[in-house]
Amino acid sequence: MRLKLFAKTKTSINWIFTIFIFLTTYFALVSPNFTLGETQTPQTLGAKTTHITLLFLGCLLGLFWGCWASSKFRTLLQRLFITHALLCSSGLFILALLWQLAFLFAVHPAFGFDVTALHSAVIDPTDRELIGYFSSNTNNLFLLLIMHKLSQIFGTHSWFFFASCSVFLTFCSAWLNLLSVWVYDRTKLPAILYIQALWLFVFPMSVVAYSDIWVLPLVSLVILCYILTFHSSLKTGRLFFAVCLGVTVAPLYFIKPSAVIPLIAMVLSELLFAVAKRPAHLKLFLACLSLVILGTGLSCSYTDHALKQQTYIALYPDKTIPPIHFISMGMTGTGGYDPKQALEMAKLPDRKARVTYSKKIIKQQLHKKGFFGYLRFLFFKQQRNTADGTFSWLLEGHFIKGQAATKRPHGFFQQFVYPKGRYLGDFRYLAQSFWLFLLLIITLGRNFKAPTPLIVMLKLAILGGFIYLLIFEGGRSRYLIQFLPLFLLLGSLSLTNTWQILNRSFAWIK
Repeated sequence: MRLKLFAKTKTSINWIFTIFIFLTTYFALVSPNFTLGETQTPQTLGAKTTHITLLFLGCLLGLFWGCWASSKFRTLLQRLFITHALLCSSGLFILALLWQLAFLFAVHPAFGFDVTALHSAVIDPTDRELIGYFSSNTNNLFLLLIMHKLSQIFGTHSWFFFASCSVFLTFCSAWLNLLSVWVYDRTKLPAILYIQALWLFVFPMSVVAYSDIWVLPLVSLVILCYILTFHSSLKTGRLFFAVCLGVTVAPLYFIKPSAVIPLIAMVLSELLFAVAKRPAHLKLFLACLSLVILGTGLSCSYTDHALKQQTYIALYPDKTIPPIHFISMGMTGTGGYDPKQALEMAKLPDRKARVTYSKKIIKQQLHKKGFFGYLRFLFFKQQRNTADGTFSWLLEGHFIKGQAATKRPHGFFQQFVYPKGRYLGDFRYLAQSFWLFLLLIITLGRNFKAPTPLIVMLKLAILGGFIYLLIFEGGRSRYLIQFLPLFLLLGSLSLTNTWQILNRSFAWIK
């Protein structure tokens, strides 16, 4: 009975994941980022593709034609990318890191939206508008204190400095992902190297000093500690890594609360497998879980106490926005940020009034949409949440302050990512191509003959991220950045399955 329930639960998770990942892949495929020529949609901002996109498509067509027409060409590619996969992927990954560094030196502008509030508060925490902002948005307080401490240590608060910190943290996340794969299954190292190299080539968000980026290494570290605790060949040290896993939760939660979703998925996945196996496995799981909870409790209580005792920036009491506000915003308009509701949150006198107002909005939206109308709304919200492979680059309010330079070398990079940049449409096309590529790998390789707890955990965590963004404020794919390590790791573990499927499907070419 227990094993039967275990099998049905795994099957149910896989089916739900399949539905969501198929929808997400379809939405990525029909994205306006794939429009050739000039477009005028709100997402593409009137950007047009140039000869760079045509060159990219020409190279792809050339590769496909070469593989179809020449067995020697296929053998050459196989030797380069498969036989010598580790060497080739390592070289490509290092090249991507160097590309990111070159991009950093060329692109480190002043950013708008919440990023400018953080940067301004590092310079002048006495500004009344900033005090009001952080009194309402206390979720950014921990990040502000970290940025303030870093500016004190290094003696600078320039945009370049914080962009450098963001790139460094992106690199840390990438290396931690590599370490996770190395510990779990070393044969998958070339896969994660290839995938992360392609990701870093088209990921300009790495220079944005905000919680989406700064939480990435913590998400990667939590996954690594999880693997070392439950799924490594190490017999000693498991309890130590369980404590480390718990300690990491505090900075993870206080930088980006929704980033704890992978931790919930870890508990559910391990519990599922522990119940189905021998009692000894369940005892080990409970012992490790107890230490994770202990580490989490100690680190969270210490961090919470430190935040309450901080004196860097004065905060107005009882001005914090309640979580239900983000649910009401997630049900209004496109499911994203709603200036009208945000203004009401600032006007209302206390928490009780804000909660009452948000509940009123939720009831109005449910009554207005109805059951099937709300399902339709969620369908299209999932599209807005996941389709854009640029992760909402330039789509936030006053995203970049300034215009692209025309002189090289800085101008070359800036023309790809600045508003009205000459190659902005090409960047959108290339970034969307990578996102679709990664989603296709996961979609095609989603079925594992014997899914391990790690595979189930990754699927559950991605599902949790999707559902969270459907319920709370979303409406744009920037919120997916915090879950990127999950996609990158699942893609690397799924690549072998995808490759086998493609080999069988195109066997007639050989």
